[in-house]
Amino acid sequence: MLHFQNQLNYSSILDNIKHNDPAQADCYRRCTDCIRHRPAGSTDRRLRQPITPKLIQHRSLSKKLGKVSLQSLNQQNSTLTAAGQCRLAPQRRAILLTQCKVSISSSGAAGLFCAGIAGQQGLQVLLIDHADKLAEKIRISGGGRCNFTNRDVSPANFLSDNPAFCRSALARYSSQDFIALVRQHGIAFHEKHKGQMFCDGSSEQIIQMLLDECKTGAVQRWQPYSVADVRSLESGGFELDSSHGQIRTQRLVIATGGLSIPKIGASDWGLRLAKRFGHGIVTPRPALVPLTFDAEAWSAFSALSGLSLPVVVSCGQGKSRGRFAEDLLLTHRGLSGPAILQISSFW
Repeated sequence: MLHFQNQLNYSSILDNIKHNDPAQADCYRRCTDCIRHRPAGSTDRRLRQPITPKLIQHRSLSKKLGKVSLQSLNQQNSTLTAAGQCRLAPQRRAILLTQCKVSISSSGAAGLFCAGIAGQQGLQVLLIDHADKLAEKIRISGGGRCNFTNRDVSPANFLSDNPAFCRSALARYSSQDFIALVRQHGIAFHEKHKGQMFCDGSSEQIIQMLLDECKTGAVQRWQPYSVADVRSLESGGFELDSSHGQIRTQRLVIATGGLSIPKIGASDWGLRLAKRFGHGIVTPRPALVPLTFDAEAWSAFSALSGLSLPVVVSCGQGKSRGRFAEDLLLTHRGLSGPAILQISSFW
């Protein structure tokens, strides 16, 4: 097993292993994209194409993975992609082992933010997501302008079996702290109804802000790559089987979110993993949803679709009672708007 740190000089690595296994040295050179050290205009017989400046600028696989383990690499049982990466035949598989301090599954809002903070605290962070598009839920939120927080967020706005968690979390990082971060990145925003904060421009600005925070923390990001299995290690930490190789990490953060929008990649993977590791799971149910009716029962009101009015809506009894003074929207299928979406957590 060979262990290489990406800070090491490629030529010294090759010199050390050429004497033992020239074929392995050749394959490692190709995997780490050392073709960039060769003069432009020369030809690589395996790629069967001239080595151009564009090819030379390809990012090093070693830099993307940090610490890499290469096992049983054999030149005769490997092929090269156009990017110069080594792809082994089925009977010979390379084990790519990445080691880090913190691994975070999902690069949504929570995953990106957590990765940026952890990286800026000096931790080596790897961020993994199976989705093709980055932070799609941020992109579609607020009609494309991202309602990124509310000026008056408090523990009273959250429903939880453990209210103390919300209080401690908001005490450590408040909505005002996030608003300050948005200002720091020069993003223009405005306040709408009852303290709701929206970007003047696009949700893409918030996504780019979170990516910039990750860049400041030197966060590695793998996407789209999936995690098939997670195991706890007797020595401490976790081992992950990903579609990009094995990962060993001291800390693991699951930030996969809920089941709200399967079309953009939401799944129950995080819930299933938590249950497997012995965590108690509150049975998921729909929340923040409209109230819909049978088409025949609602037909008398369908002509009012599009109208809105301020209302006071309430539901439940005792501590389970909710009450909201918000706008109600009539749709072609039933009732929606902030008032109905809010009270749906109580019916």
